[in-house]
Amino acid sequence: MAKIKCLIRDKEISATKEESVRQSFLSHLIFSLEYPKSDIKVEVPIKHGSSEVLDVETNKKKRADIVIYESGSQEDVKAIIEVKKQHEKSGEEQVKSYGNVTNAKYLVWHNGSDATLTWKRV
Repeated sequence: MAKIKCLIRDKEISATKEESVRQSFLSHLIFSLEYPKSDIKVEVPIKHGSSEVLDVETNKKKRADIVIYESGSQEDVKAIIEVKKQHEKSGEEQVKSYGNVTNAKYLVWHNGSDATLTWKRV
């Protein structure tokens, strides 16, 4: 499988269809919207209080594809972004569920062509 360099992890990773969408979105955040890389993390465990949330079907830890933190903070979540491969229609409910257990102000779902932004009153 082809490799792609992750803009946040600064290492080569498999260039899956979903990963390509994630890297494109990260590029937009960093180069167009000018978010500092230091305020962005990928594959962040979703926590409810101090416990990591598990997927009820797979019993694996749930992870947010992209998390943007408030400037200079690794505690205050500004946005959680869930990405899917191009034209995939699932995932909106997934990111909304992350919003139910975190303090994220914004929830974004993106599949490379469509996007949904939810503003969460906190």
